[in-house]
This record gives sequence, structure tokens and C-alpha cells, in this order.
Amino acid sequence: MLEFKIGAPFPMFKNYQKREGAVLEVSKEGGYFLPIYLHGILPEEINAIKTGTIEFRIYEDSNTGFILTLVRMGKKSLTFEIVFDPTLYKDGRADISVYKKSNILNIYGIESQNNIIQCMRAVAIPPALQEKWLKSWAKMLSMGNCNKQYMDWIFRLYRFDLNTLWSYSTYVAKIIRG
Repeated sequence: MLEFKIGAPFPMFKNYQKREGAVLEVSKEGGYFLPIYLHGILPEEINAIKTGTIEFRIYEDSNTGFILTLVRMGKKSLTFEIVFDPTLYKDGRADISVYKKSNILNIYGIESQNNIIQCMRAVAIPPALQEKWLKSWAKMLSMGNCNKQYMDWIFRLYRFDLNTLWSYSTYVAKIIRG
């Protein structure tokens, strides 16, 4: 059983240390995890992750059903893109029913220099967001191994900076407190 504790190392993604960004992971049991890695994480960033408003947007390819989720936290506008490909899992998580087991998103603020958890927050995934995720992921799973196609699409989006992607994306939901 994994243990998540403030002041302790984050027990997943040990090779992610020294990087920055957000990573979405879904456990075999259906739990959602969103570790946010920041180098030199500031008190304001910790506060934004712990208590700030969270806004979700989606950039969607209507032909393939691929989505890029964007999340913004707090007044300082910590903004991240979240790439997720359910076809990468080969251990039972390639079944869409796994993703329907939970609607809780566990968010962690992690100091990327040492992989230490600085803050934690659990929120209910807004139904509109989970519906978008499930629809896209079901389509991806039905396509089989579409990772190369999905990642090519994602890399084409990276020609835009994050603020431009945010402005091009569609508002889905907002969490005021969680």
C-alpha cells in the first residue's frame, strides 16, 4: 500500500524528480492522482494547490476524440497541461470501467528537487470533466494502440504557449473549494 504524507517522498514516479509539470495517473483500483512537480515550490504555490480555485479546460480534436486537459489553480494562475493515454496500460486499466470506479482526484504539490510532498488536496472530479475524460478515453481504447497518433497530436499543440492553448480551449468546470 502506498503512503502519501506531507514531508515524505512521493511514492510514485521516482524518475520524475528534477522535472516540472503535472502528471495524471489512474491506479488499478480507479483512484485518480495528480502530482504537480515544481522546482523551488513557493508558499503561494502550495496555498494555490491546497485551497485555490481550480479551473479545468479541454482542447479537443473532434475527429479523433483526443483531448488535452488544462488545469489552472489559484490567483497566481498555476497552469498545467495534462496528457493522458489509457492505451499505455497493459494491466487491466485498458478497461474503461476502471476509470468509472472513483470520482476523487488526489492532488499533490511536490518539490521536484527532492521529490518531497509539500501539500495534498482531494477534490471531487466535476461530472462534466469526468464525462469528457471517459468519452475520450473510451474512444482511444476502442482505437487500440493509438499512442503515436495521440503524441503526434500533442506535440503539434506544443507549438502554442500555455496561455494560447488556454485561450483556445473550452471551459469545462471550476472547483471553488475542495
